[in-house]
Amino acid sequence: MKEMVYYSHSALRRKVSFPPGFRHGAKTERQEVKRVRFDPMRPIWLQVKGAIETSIVSGERAPGEKLPGGRELAVTYGINPNTAARVYQELERDGLCETRRGTGTFVTGDAGRIAALRKELAHLAVSEFTQKVEALGVSREEAAQMILSER
Repeated sequence: MKEMVYYSHSALRRKVSFPPGFRHGAKTERQEVKRVRFDPMRPIWLQVKGAIETSIVSGERAPGEKLPGGRELAVTYGINPNTAARVYQELERDGLCETRRGTGTFVTGDAGRIAALRKELAHLAVSEFTQKVEALGVSREEAAQMILSER
């Protein structure tokens, strides 16, 4: 064991032993950091909120499941903790999560709200797709044929 000397807040000299390979100030457990490329034209909190909404409607996160804490969310996405707090505030305002004092933030148990969001996101995706396809000069019928032939 490597012996290091440091000074505490009370300025008392102490000798402490650390295991080999220990780096002072480093966390012992490594958290997974999602490599996300944020769109510079949209607010980061809105993009993280969208990612969480997608994970909820896709079933990746079950109704009633505990969401990571604000700081953990910040570390995971590499964002400011205030931004993570804003994400949870907006999700709660939209009825997708609920914060229980002392226990954390949880995905809503309201299956109807989740189904409504799924339908809303699907409608938005279809609308964006239709606009892009029409901008390319492809008719809706041709686009529908392309979609059906993909399967």
